Amino acid sequence: MVSYLVLIPPGRPASDPGVRFIADRFHRLAFLFPGLWLLARRQWLAGLAILALDLALSAAMALPQAALAALVAELALRLVVALEGGAFVARQLERQRYRLAAMIDAPDLDTAEEIFFAGVEAPRDLPLHRLSAAFAARLPKAAGMTLFDHYGGR
Repeated sequence: MVSYLVLIPPGRPASDPGVRFIADRFHRLAFLFPGLWLLARRQWLAGLAILALDLALSAAMALPQAALAALVAELALRLVVALEGGAFVARQLERQRYRLAAMIDAPDLDTAEEIFFAGVEAPRDLPLHRLSAAFAARLPKAAGMTLFDHYGGR
């Protein structure tokens, strides 16, 4: 199961096709290529900083007295980017005034989209105020799988 952060564009309804689903999981490509992965996700400053740090750590690995420390730092850097990459993207979208609508646990993206968009439309036999209360009651139950609890307090 993967947790998906559902972010809605500013000023648009939740049924809009511009809704973003961010997977809150370990990103394998971010572990293998952390700087390039961030640049591909338009995280310009972080991507360039990680690339520069990656090059510096690679150069430090050539020195025999610093090789082990550089290797440990490199692995730690890759782990942080791989585990927190989705949160980096979500924070960037929040700076662009996207709002967090839900956190959905689903086995894949298609299922997460079906779950979210099925909850957007109100069933005809259930009053809207009861549906929104039931939907809001489900939000805090889902927890992210990142190192830091960014969304648990909301």
